[in-house]
Amino acid sequence: RIGRRYSEIHPGIYPTGIFAHLKGVVETGERTDFEVYYDEEGLNTWFRIVGVKMDDGVVMTVENISERKQAEETIKKMEAVQQHELFKATLDAQEKERKRIAESLHNGLGQVLYGAKLTLNDLRLRPGDSWQEKYQQIIHDTDKLLTEAINETRRMSHELIPSVLEDY
Repeated sequence: RIGRRYSEIHPGIYPTGIFAHLKGVVETGERTDFEVYYDEEGLNTWFRIVGVKMDDGVVMTVENISERKQAEETIKKMEAVQQHELFKATLDAQEKERKRIAESLHNGLGQVLYGAKLTLNDLRLRPGDSWQEKYQQIIHDTDKLLTEAINETRRMSHELIPSVLEDY
């Protein structure tokens, strides 16, 4: 290898951008430190390359970092799976909460309001009904149902308050 150009030994330095980095070191005198995936000459490897200017050339160190890159990729994949699972669990929890709220509205508040509506429908007098008696009973029943609806609404709204707000 002595006396031969590096580009003769490793022609892949051009398409991978390694040559451009090293040329920049010679031109500017500034050190370079970069990672590159080298998919040339049958090598499918990650390298960390550090280059510094020495006289009119470059001294460089090349370190195989493929294992570290594979570990980083594995970690990224695991994090993506965890994020997906967390997202899925969040969606499931939201769906369960929506279902619970819908059932509470339907079976609680909806039923009470429907009862109040039916009671108010009783205000229609039929022949022979005593207005005063019927009116007092309907007012009493309607008041009771509306109070229950208000209490049910209050209960549901308290269930929806985030616990963080309750702490403050």
